[in-house]
Amino acid sequence: MRVNLRTLAAKAGVSLSTASRVLRGMPNVVEEKRQRVLKAAEELGYVRDSLMANAMSYARRSQKNAYREQLGFLSSEIWTHLDNLPWLQPCFDGFFAQAKKRGYWVKCFQINRNAEDQKVLSRKFWWQGIRGVAVTSPPAWAPFTMAIDWSRIAAVTVGRSLAAPLLPRVERESPEELFEVFEKIRDRGYRRIGLALSQADEERRRWNVRGSYLLFCDKNRDVPALAPLAERHPWSPDGLQQWLREEKPDAIVVNEGAAFDWLQAAGVRVPEDVALCRLDCMPGRPETGLAADHRSMGMEAANMLCDALEHGEIGMPATPKIVTLRNLWHEGVTLPDRTAGAAAPSDPPAGHKRKKAAS
Repeated sequence: MRVNLRTLAAKAGVSLSTASRVLRGMPNVVEEKRQRVLKAAEELGYVRDSLMANAMSYARRSQKNAYREQLGFLSSEIWTHLDNLPWLQPCFDGFFAQAKKRGYWVKCFQINRNAEDQKVLSRKFWWQGIRGVAVTSPPAWAPFTMAIDWSRIAAVTVGRSLAAPLLPRVERESPEELFEVFEKIRDRGYRRIGLALSQADEERRRWNVRGSYLLFCDKNRDVPALAPLAERHPWSPDGLQQWLREEKPDAIVVNEGAAFDWLQAAGVRVPEDVALCRLDCMPGRPETGLAADHRSMGMEAANMLCDALEHGEIGMPATPKIVTLRNLWHEGVTLPDRTAGAAAPSDPPAGHKRKKAAS
């Protein structure tokens, strides 16, 4: 028999309105009462009637906006600090704008990697009548899993950090686009192109960068395939310097801003000593390379989630849909065109030794 709100309120020793406010995640409730309600809900196995809840929520509104229901946006940051991660705020803005356009409201939930906290969050979705969620996470978490009851909700992930389960996903960087990046570097006059990515980042990208690199080198025999940094040294300032001395690249492909900062700290001139192309350029940084269109990724995630709800596709799909969006190109200062009349650097790349001219 379904446990109703009146029974739950009596079990917790609070009023009906207090119990309702707690289950709807509303503020201005004494924390001790909030915990009593949540504990009682768990003990009684309370299941919120989402249809009735949505109807009552609509009835309470003084101005009746035509929102169908509420979606969840999951991130590692609380909603007031989304700008702590430069990619997260535009992703949320795109998701919120598109969800609102299609008649849905959005509520933010902070997530972490603790399985018990994730289970509590899963129950909150059920209590609050949330049937659709978008999952985002910082790349540093990759790979991670979530102990959510996915059978009750429609879900979509943004990026590749979530290793399990395999959900519908919006991502960036197709192998074809990565191949084009290497072609662009070559067309700018560079021939010794090296991969300076960490092992963890290679794994997160499912080895797409290395695969595209090897194919590119095979198709362009004038470009030697250098050993990637991850094969020879740890991802560290010293490891990067040792690799530069060994492989002698004239251009490197990196991810994150650490590589550029390490080179600057070591006195390596970029791009005079070695040019640099970054795969995840961020606003305000000097690197040249790919920049994800995070707002469009958020919008596409909202479209996928709304489509699933409107077609009754709740739970784990048999064949998850994956949408890959193209990146933007950010023209910084670290990858100048050597073919446009620019002279080659007067000094060899970092770690290079000049060869004596034959007498």
